[in-house]
Amino acid sequence: MAEQTPTPEVKPEVTFIYDLLKEIQKGDVRIPGFQRPFVWRRDQMLELLYSVYSQYPIGSILLWEPSEVLRTSDWVGPVQIPKGNASAALVLDGQQRLSTLAGVLVPLSGSQVDPRDEDPPRWNVWFNADDRTFEHLRDEARPAQYFPLRKLMDTVEFLNECQALQMRAGDVDKSRRWIGELQRLSQVFQSYKVPVIRIRHTNLTQAVEIFARLNSKGQRMSADQMASALVYDETFDLASHIDDLCARIRGMGFGDVDRPIVLRMLLACLDEDVYKTDWTRLTKEKRPDVAQVVSRDGPKLRDAVEQTIRFLQECGVFHERLLPYAMQLVVLVGFFFKRPQPTVEQRRLLRRWFWVSSFTGWGGGGNPSRVGGLVKEFANVVAKNDVPTDQLQNMRLDEKALPFPKSFDTRSARVRALLLVLLQQKPRGPDGAEIREPWKLIADRGPSAIGHVVYRLEPKELVSSPGNRIVAPEEAHRRQGKAWLAEVQDAVLDDVLRSHAIPRDAHNALMANDPAKFVGLRQSHLEEIERTFMNAEHVTPPDLFTAPELSPIDADDEPPTAIPME
Repeated sequence: MAEQTPTPEVKPEVTFIYDLLKEIQKGDVRIPGFQRPFVWRRDQMLELLYSVYSQYPIGSILLWEPSEVLRTSDWVGPVQIPKGNASAALVLDGQQRLSTLAGVLVPLSGSQVDPRDEDPPRWNVWFNADDRTFEHLRDEARPAQYFPLRKLMDTVEFLNECQALQMRAGDVDKSRRWIGELQRLSQVFQSYKVPVIRIRHTNLTQAVEIFARLNSKGQRMSADQMASALVYDETFDLASHIDDLCARIRGMGFGDVDRPIVLRMLLACLDEDVYKTDWTRLTKEKRPDVAQVVSRDGPKLRDAVEQTIRFLQECGVFHERLLPYAMQLVVLVGFFFKRPQPTVEQRRLLRRWFWVSSFTGWGGGGNPSRVGGLVKEFANVVAKNDVPTDQLQNMRLDEKALPFPKSFDTRSARVRALLLVLLQQKPRGPDGAEIREPWKLIADRGPSAIGHVVYRLEPKELVSSPGNRIVAPEEAHRRQGKAWLAEVQDAVLDDVLRSHAIPRDAHNALMANDPAKFVGLRQSHLEEIERTFMNAEHVTPPDLFTAPELSPIDADDEPPTAIPME
């Protein structure tokens, strides 16, 4: 008689945080090898602790008890855990949260440090008993009211630290208040419970599928996490290869590209659907194909990524914050993977496509079929055609650009395209010298690097007009560009104005305290400059005299959540 397959068991429960941390200390809960390393920033760690302290929900933890032995990490955050527990539960979702809680709260023993940890001091978090906040702080610089969270779980250490704080306070009323805050802190963390879902009697593919169904309307496992889990075995770890590609992109100065986008690059090279939602299809039969691309064809893949970044830099896109659409990366990597040495005509077509897609809103509107079709077309048609035409099956290259933006909102791809045009004017500072690598200001400071020329003017909608925005050479110039423009010497004034696309008559209006006239004149000038740029890049401009419109805001593929989760 054939042996029956065990029925999968999904057991929800509610567990005290401290009990979960004790399971980690004993090695009964471990991080599987396919999980990515700890990636949370310090501010995300502090937000999680504040959520617990405020008794806000932090989401459920998903644990899988496998029927087979898989490779696991010996570390949860900075906590080294015992080896050899074959029946341990593996964290399928919740690694960043559990690592934060264990790393901050569990007393550390021994002097060993995880060699992969790039920021060991981040686990030293303190509670400010005076204003009830969580902070990172150097021990030697600790004021009297700070309590180390690592001493919260040990009763003896907690009492000793409270006594030491009482002595440091030097004031009876103050020490009583601080001790009261610490007692409340201890009670909250001891009584805080988290929902835990345990999956039993399944293989990894079933576990991930169950997770996907459980979370279809809640927090999602990101695409790269799901794919990494489903193709994981002892000889191939997709997550580590995604890490390597992310590091390579970051090493070229392009910033942090989202991991699901890097996964889609891989899928484009495999001729797979880059918008695959049924990730459970990426099981053992697909593992050899994925492994081949990232292992045997690894140099070719890395070269395709590097060529993509260099191509974008030639177009003036030096950082991912300036890229109109992340999916443009996927199209380009798929092309360069299939055609490492493109012809002049192919590069010309790529450049035209890039600017047309940036100005026309190609990547917006949530049309995966159209975008996915274009990825395949560039990889399998354009890449193989030595004499490509200017015709594409999945996109019209003669489509008109969207109207000039009415508001400067860098969440819009259309606005980012305009910003790229502005940066190509080579903006200068008050002294007349070119701002060295102005895109770095945006990479470092985000939208705040593009300040207002005038902060208050009527009508109010003119405040947000692109005509009222200017690259701020220094952080101090961010709020009111008019102030530093008024300081520019006559000898370099024309050069400075030209570099910021400000005509002389607009500048005269600004200095005459007529900001509304300034914005109108400069906006008209910006439209002319942009139209000239579009013609040079073979982009069809919007019709003449088309009124500016609010540009669509382009949603991310992986929307953020209110509470930090992975």
